Formats: sequence, C-alpha cells, structure tokens
Amino acid sequence: MIPASALFDQSTLTALLSHDPLVADYRAFFSLLDWSVVERWEAQRSGLGRPAHPESAYLKAFLIRIREGMLYTTQLRRFLLRHPLLVMELGFRLVLDPSQPTALVSSKACPASSGCARNCAISITLC
Repeated sequence: MIPASALFDQSTLTALLSHDPLVADYRAFFSLLDWSVVERWEAQRSGLGRPAHPESAYLKAFLIRIREGMLYTTQLRRFLLRHPLLVMELGFRLVLDPSQPTALVSSKACPASSGCARNCAISITLC
C-alpha cells in the first residue's frame, strides 16, 4: 500500500507507477520469476516486533544490482534513491518525506547499504 501523501493522491501515484518506463521494465523482468517460494517463506516468519522491509524487496533490489552491472551496494542505493517510483514498486516500506518530490520516498525508505548487502546475502542463502 502506498502511504497517504499531501502532494499526490493514491490514483496519481498509481498512474505514475504504471507510466514509468523503468518501473514497467522491471515489472516485466520480475514477472518472469516465480515469487511463490519467497511469499511462502515470508508468510511463515513471525510478525512480532517492528515491521521490516519484505525479503522480496531485498531480493528484487539484488537482482537490479546484478542486471544493472553494479559492483557495490552503495551504487545500488544511489540508483534507488534516484528512482523513488522503483523503490515503491519493489515493496520497501515507505517513509513519508514532504521535502521529496514524491513526498513518500526518503533515504529512510531505502535500506542502508550494509543492511541491504547483509539481507540480500541472507535471503539468497535461505531461498
């Protein structure tokens, strides 16, 4: 779900997502993969504590890193910060930030480089 924004309503954000060429490209790419294994694994995890970013978001980010030819996770994070609609599409938990153009994606929504690298490694090991 997209959080409420004072700048854009849900229908506007949905339209932006559906018309963004980068989002469309990665939607098509991710649709080629079977995500049911990841979804079942996520469903079995405990819901206790503070909600974390979904593992599927980390896996998708890792696939973007590979596909874009990025060597370092810091490059991936900079890429994601430049493409906030892609961050929404990946499924990271969004953080409202009225100072940003989309008012939704701040640097807090994109996981830190070290956390992303660690979670991607854990996810690949578990899947």
